[in-house]
Amino acid sequence: MLYFDNCDVRISNTGVLADAASINSKNNIEPAYILGRRKTLGQFPEGPLETVINISHYLMVSGDPIIPLLDTLKGLTSEIPYSGLNTIVIGGITGYNCYLTNCSLRSAPNELTKLNTSFVTFENLSGQFRNKPNPQIELVSGISGMLGMGWNTAILSGGAYIVNPIYDFNYDFRANWTAIYPLNRKTPNQVELETATDRISFVKDQYFHILHSGQEASNIEATQFIQSFPADNSIDISGYGIGTFVNSLPPITISLQGARIQSSEVSARVDDFVKTTTTINSYY
Repeated sequence: MLYFDNCDVRISNTGVLADAASINSKNNIEPAYILGRRKTLGQFPEGPLETVINISHYLMVSGDPIIPLLDTLKGLTSEIPYSGLNTIVIGGITGYNCYLTNCSLRSAPNELTKLNTSFVTFENLSGQFRNKPNPQIELVSGISGMLGMGWNTAILSGGAYIVNPIYDFNYDFRANWTAIYPLNRKTPNQVELETATDRISFVKDQYFHILHSGQEASNIEATQFIQSFPADNSIDISGYGIGTFVNSLPPITISLQGARIQSSEVSARVDDFVKTTTTINSYY
């Protein structure tokens, strides 16, 4: 029997501080009926074998395997071959050629920053439940100063703070993949990225006017909310490390290339200040 304290979670051979993980394999099988017969001929494939892997883990400001993956996916073209992450391991069960379908991140006051990710693979899994390789070695050893948290996170743009204060930050990435199957194979010979979407939202105590449809996030009209974007229109989530603000770690950068402002929503209720949630979308 495998208990949670011996369950190793690794993404591309990098251990992550996961607090939850799941693997769900699904066969697309349907019964076949014919005229003149009441019972089925049997159950046959009507689609591919798919496995969805979900992982929830705390963001590591230095060395987290997901943030570089986002940049890789946003830079994909039809000329760039991509076969997904080599492996994801949960408690000894290994998935191969895993494709990121969703990544969400939230930074809030006095909370650890958590990443929720989902992957899909069309390959067969391998392995059985097993204890982590060395039960005497704790994954958290030496990384207590590398976790993202609300009070050590700042929203930056080219080294300068976006109009402060920001009370809540949400980031959501979604990708749609299409598996291409040839005849005489049960697994795809390639998997193509069809579309991808970024959505970023901020909660503030100032109202932002949307001046016209399709307004660019870096447009000069948007400087009331977003100040002096650099040339690549990026937002940095700057993590300084828990317990120290002296030796700052390199910031995590989320690209906003081509982003446009989708909405600006005001919320007012009793016993709270009036808030504005501004949402920015980018498509790939």
